[in-house]
Amino acid sequence: KKAVVAAAISSCQSPIPMLLPGFRTRHDARPETTMSSDPDDKDACADALVHANRELVRIGLNQGTAGNVSVRLETNMLITPSGVAPELTDRDTIATLPLNGGGTWSGSHKPSSEWRLHLDILNARSDVGAVVHTHSPYATVLAVQQREIPAVHYMIAAFGDAVILSLIHI
Repeated sequence: KKAVVAAAISSCQSPIPMLLPGFRTRHDARPETTMSSDPDDKDACADALVHANRELVRIGLNQGTAGNVSVRLETNMLITPSGVAPELTDRDTIATLPLNGGGTWSGSHKPSSEWRLHLDILNARSDVGAVVHTHSPYATVLAVQQREIPAVHYMIAAFGDAVILSLIHI
């Protein structure tokens, strides 16, 4: 059995504490995790996205403006902006899109060009509260060689026999 993995994180917090510290994980007793519409919560989620986006660059999983992060916030998705370097992002550059689709967004910057991937994952899985999409150097090397990643570690095996390549035609 093979699975395509888009690095889905399971709630408005991450099992990777250094990316989104302090939030709940899917292992909590709640069947579906959302945050309230309180503006402070939106700001906290936006700040967490900014932090996560910067950490992905710091730890070498992204470079420049590559990769993006999103989080579920009640009936909306917050997502990092398109074409803005992580060090230049702040809570005001985070875009907001409704989960019911349509592609309409609000914010000072347009959402990541990968917003559809994030939206589809969040809509398909109510237990997923955030999505992290990276362009790590090793995965990129395998992708350009059109090679799948074998399940050599239990975390990969949790998704199937291998992580297969998803071709994108431009």
